Amino acid sequence: MKTARLVFALTLAALFALSLAARESSCIQCHGSLPGNFGAVVAQWKASIHNEAGVSCVDCHGGDNTAASPAAAMDPRKGFKGAPSPLDIPKLCGGCHADKTFMKKFNPSIRVDQLELYWTSKHGQLIEKGDGHAATCVSCHGAHKILKPGNPLSPVYPTHVADTCGKCHADKALMDRYHLSSDVVAQYRKSVHAKALYVKGDLSAPTCNDCHGNHGAIPPNLKSISFVCGTCHVINQQLYDAGPMKEPWEVLKYGQCIVCHGKHNIQHPSDALLDPAGNKSACKQCHDKGSKGYQVMAGMYQNIHSLDQAISHAETDVDKASSKGMLMDDASLLLQEAHSSLMKSRVHIHTFNVSKVSAITGKGMKDAKKADTLAQKAFRELQFRRKGLAVFFGLAALVALLLWLKLRQMEKPKEP
Repeated sequence: MKTARLVFALTLAALFALSLAARESSCIQCHGSLPGNFGAVVAQWKASIHNEAGVSCVDCHGGDNTAASPAAAMDPRKGFKGAPSPLDIPKLCGGCHADKTFMKKFNPSIRVDQLELYWTSKHGQLIEKGDGHAATCVSCHGAHKILKPGNPLSPVYPTHVADTCGKCHADKALMDRYHLSSDVVAQYRKSVHAKALYVKGDLSAPTCNDCHGNHGAIPPNLKSISFVCGTCHVINQQLYDAGPMKEPWEVLKYGQCIVCHGKHNIQHPSDALLDPAGNKSACKQCHDKGSKGYQVMAGMYQNIHSLDQAISHAETDVDKASSKGMLMDDASLLLQEAHSSLMKSRVHIHTFNVSKVSAITGKGMKDAKKADTLAQKAFRELQFRRKGLAVFFGLAALVALLLWLKLRQMEKPKEP
């Protein structure tokens, strides 16, 4: 009885497998023999996550994929929809990806709010208005060769996101329709974020979707900019939020972080942003010479610059002493502490408080001076050793001379 049940189950499984093969054969066999893109879609689909999950042609395009003739397979009466228009794509993809019951079959923790978020985005809002030029699911993920986001070949993998967004946002003719700049991708590629991503291979470095969002992509508004930047730069945000600039900048509708650092072409911050004598000072955009803001800028810069110079001077002396064989471990540890103070003081410029910056640089100055003092002590010890060595060699030479003279005297023949 058990054997009969097993044979029956295996037979059903075989029939089901054959039915699946037949179910796919109509679309696959026909399109696989066609030239150009009509045939390429078969290979693209076979490499996709949809193929792995068992999502077939008819699930998106409708029709009858068991029919032998193209006319019967693509009969509208059998639900054939053909290639969906851009306006229909979000709801088409959302038919599965917004279905909690369906999606949980593949991944219990998968998000199912993509469609809901998409309608809040600028892209979704334009689609709802009937603008077929706006980005939809296939604009970012592709139509047939849809890969997991974590696949390095996926167009939404971190190193490809800027190129994917750039298909639209670097298209001048398209961006002119919306009065948007088309050089944002080019600007981003010059930024410190892009260098971290592409040059250093840091996949955690921000790209377009990290600041603008994924499915709910929108321009960061005034109140969200510091929160966006603060996702990574947590301490900077906390210092800024507790500082004196947050409230007046909100009243003046200034864009918080971007006022000093820019938007897409964000460069590695340097002390030049505070230098009152330079032309890169961010503070001088708003604060005239002699104003309180200008004085705060100059005060913070002076403290940080002085510490930087003290560390540089001490490092030169410590390295010189070390190269001459002197043990400088204690001095190196002090320099590490000084560097830590320097980094901390640079972060604390977001407090816009000279006293707080000065307290940090003050500790760093003490450590740098202690390190330099140890270097000077090493130099004196080195000089003492050299003098001692010279005295030693002098005495040794004198002893050698006396011995030589004594030997000469002993070698002289004695007179009879």
